[in-house]
Amino acid sequence: MVNDLIRAARRRAGLKQHELARLAGLHPVTLCRYETGHREPDLAALRRLAAALGIPLSSLIPDLSSSSVPAMVTSANPAA
Repeated sequence: MVNDLIRAARRRAGLKQHELARLAGLHPVTLCRYETGHREPDLAALRRLAAALGIPLSSLIPDLSSSSVPAMVTSANPAA
């Protein structure tokens, strides 16, 4: 889940939640909710988190090949 990826990346960076929140321009409570899974970050928030952590955005996005992702999302050419 995305919450686990965010938490793991923050810990690898050696940051506390309030530090990452400040760097990413997020409220600390919002980051806490992302990490606990009580709220899902939108793409803009994920971009800010990745930039603050100095990591690629893709490292915060769960595997898109998961069977829980609809086929239309994973298909490169939906008309095919």
